[in-house]
Amino acid sequence: MQMRVAIALAFLVAGGSCRRASGRVEGPPARLLGGVHNTVVVNEYLATRLPVRVVDSAGHDVTVSGVRYRQTAGDPIALSAYGIVKCARSSDAEVRATLGTLASTLHVLCRPVVDLRTMGGAELVIGDTATELSLVALGPDSQVVAPLAGSVVIDDANVASVQGLRVRARAPGMTEVHVRIGNFSRGVMVTTYERVGSLEGLRPEQRNVLVPVRLARGEARRWRIPRGFYLISMSRGASTTSAPKLDFGGVRCERGLGSESYLCRASSAMTVIAHRPLNSPDEGEGSGQIAMRRIEP
Repeated sequence: MQMRVAIALAFLVAGGSCRRASGRVEGPPARLLGGVHNTVVVNEYLATRLPVRVVDSAGHDVTVSGVRYRQTAGDPIALSAYGIVKCARSSDAEVRATLGTLASTLHVLCRPVVDLRTMGGAELVIGDTATELSLVALGPDSQVVAPLAGSVVIDDANVASVQGLRVRARAPGMTEVHVRIGNFSRGVMVTTYERVGSLEGLRPEQRNVLVPVRLARGEARRWRIPRGFYLISMSRGASTTSAPKLDFGGVRCERGLGSESYLCRASSAMTVIAHRPLNSPDEGEGSGQIAMRRIEP
């Protein structure tokens, strides 16, 4: 199930001539609305139309043509009488939108984005607070752009929920979040885990689990898990000490993308070992989290 939400300001576009929609008769135009509270953020670097809505007295959209635009103050921007704007740099302007006797002043924030970068996927745990997606929007001067306006679509809202750019785990699994800002669209993979006390004794449906680990120097813990194809990784916990290390018995594992990430294909039962070397430079207990995703069977 897909879910679409606004990051900051929803882009809504006005259209053609009066018509009947869903059995409702449109009333005469009563107001011109742009962006949120008439503040319009433009992140496109290519020419785009200002998102202005025409509504009747009940707040319903009215499909009309003929809205005209004129800049009245602020930094000079490339704006046509029909509301086509092209933002070449960061600038603020006031624009007067008119339709017959109706008029509205728009605060246009030109914030062109010329590069939208994702900084890797997101790994979330059920019950934890929402996490912000790692995205960086850059302008023509290579500086970070703010504010942003656009949309976010999540492929499976049963796995995670989104509010703005913040994502919260709902059920174990994987899904993708699609972010559109300005002229760019990017996808971010989201993996969600269920926090459990042990890697052993898992039910068949428990495919994405996370186990907290605390170990003193020289200490180790072992878990026996059934055959299968696994992605197993260790990340540092809340403590400032280094995370425990991972090792495996009864199987040969290949390195994954991270420093403590492994792909393990076991034809029979295997052992997962978390340990802290005796010569670890950190005193006290070292904490970490083992994330295990069973890919097959």
